[in-house]
Amino acid sequence: MVGRRRWVTCVGALVLACVLPASALAQHHGAAAAPADDHVYVVRSGDTLSSVAEHLGVEPMALAARNYLTRPFSLRIGRRLRVPAGVAADVLRRLPTRSALDARSGGGGDAGGAHVVTLVRARDQGVLETNLRAATPALRVRMERFLRYRDGSRHIVHPRLIHVLADIGDHFEGHRIVVLSGFRPVLRNRSAPRSRHSQGYAVDLRVEGVSLAALQTYCSSLENLGCGLYARGRYVHVDVRRESDDWMGGRTVSPRDAATDPDHAERIEDVLTDAAPMRADVADAP
Repeated sequence: MVGRRRWVTCVGALVLACVLPASALAQHHGAAAAPADDHVYVVRSGDTLSSVAEHLGVEPMALAARNYLTRPFSLRIGRRLRVPAGVAADVLRRLPTRSALDARSGGGGDAGGAHVVTLVRARDQGVLETNLRAATPALRVRMERFLRYRDGSRHIVHPRLIHVLADIGDHFEGHRIVVLSGFRPVLRNRSAPRSRHSQGYAVDLRVEGVSLAALQTYCSSLENLGCGLYARGRYVHVDVRRESDDWMGGRTVSPRDAATDPDHAERIEDVLTDAAPMRADVADAP
């Protein structure tokens, strides 16, 4: 009799496992209904690690660890962040999605979207107003034409440099980006090493209505970017590279997490105050 009961119990458990859906079976055993891997948060303009963590109701370091983020914890618009465990169900139902981001950006077009950035070429006041998130061959051609050297020569622009300009445009929304120098060919009469300008990796810029301190501090928060402040020329140099680096003129500045350093902005202002301003059309502008 005991053996028959045990056999009936086993058969009943097997039938239950086959008939019930996985979620009901999990609830039957008291387990969580959905794993954290099922949920992602799509980063929007203005998001920071702290603001996203606050929105989710989790600790910032838990969110960083879940997504293998390291200092300075910069977030690129459109990045999918895996949500840590412990987020409330009503929050999970309202997570930003990729479709919502595309809707805000005007569906990837060049007009009327949230990612339209205005670039101004300092030497001739040429203007390019376009969606730098479009990622189309036409955009790359326009950028190569806009960043051309003064003699008309062009070079392929690194796609990530375009993304960096888009990030700057999003962060300082409503302000025009003034480009002082884009592509610069290697000149035969110069013995200087080949620069990132000659490879389509770099631009020198300002942002209208934004202090150089604020611009340099923001650029220092982006990953795998060279960011140099040149006080005499009153511009910030940015270039894409494999490892991040910051400097002021020829002097390297201390930690990469400058965006969280309370004295960083003051040090920049000191450098700017001590420097004699040059003409707006600095010597190395194309």
